[in-house]
Amino acid sequence: MSRVYFRRNNQVLPYLFLTPALVFLALFMAYPLTETVVKSFYAYDLTSRVLNLVGISNYIELVHDPMFQTAAKNAILFVIFSVLVQIPLGTVLAAVLDRGVTSNASLTFRTIIFSPLVLSIVAVGLLWQLILDPLVGLASAVVKAVGLHPPPLGWLGDPKIAIYVIMAIAFWQYIGFVTLLMFAGLQRIPEELYQAATLDGAGPITSFWYVSLPMVQNALIVTSLLTMIGALRVFDFVYILTGGGPANATQVPATMIYKEAFFLGRMGYANAVSVLLLLATVGLGFVQIRFSRHS
Repeated sequence: MSRVYFRRNNQVLPYLFLTPALVFLALFMAYPLTETVVKSFYAYDLTSRVLNLVGISNYIELVHDPMFQTAAKNAILFVIFSVLVQIPLGTVLAAVLDRGVTSNASLTFRTIIFSPLVLSIVAVGLLWQLILDPLVGLASAVVKAVGLHPPPLGWLGDPKIAIYVIMAIAFWQYIGFVTLLMFAGLQRIPEELYQAATLDGAGPITSFWYVSLPMVQNALIVTSLLTMIGALRVFDFVYILTGGGPANATQVPATMIYKEAFFLGRMGYANAVSVLLLLATVGLGFVQIRFSRHS
């Protein structure tokens, strides 16, 4: 009888320890999430208590909204280029930190890579606004010095290139985050594997390809997921650098939510955008889980 009682207590005890965290999640995450989903089927203003049930009209309007189409396209571009640029570059930088530089040079190299990561995003945005200024900015001066012509409308004023400029700035700051995660994965690889590869005649590149990459597969999956989710949720860089302009060319879902909710007062419509953004994020999570199980 005492064994059964003890066993039951051991089964219940972990849930008791988790109760505060679960209550916190219910209050600050589950409830707002449920309310956002429910109110996406209403039309209402932030300053009014009147809720008008509109059903799926908000979602139907989204499908035909040019601003949402632009925001969705930019979000997809952010995700694609984040994976194609940040993951390979961050992995290579992590490998260089792990095995390609001496201990003396490693400190300098780490400082260069990780410094942008610890800077305030507002400070980074203001700094790059000065660098990209079409009149006195360093970017235009460098382009002119090599005999090329800077964009006539400015780096952030041209609707065709503004979103790519913002991506480049975001990648510059967050490449250190990807490098840090991959470096942690590479540090867990046993040194004996590299020694065995060296005895078999493998060079640094061959060892990286056939030893390092297979051993950090899970780290690659997790890092890719975090990078894609971060790309979907990007807001600060766009808001600081362009505010979604010029001509809404750099709108992303997060800036659209902010504009619809707090500038246009269309809270129900903003909630609908939030729900779609949530579904995209959850979908990426399921993809990551599935790949992790098969890796």
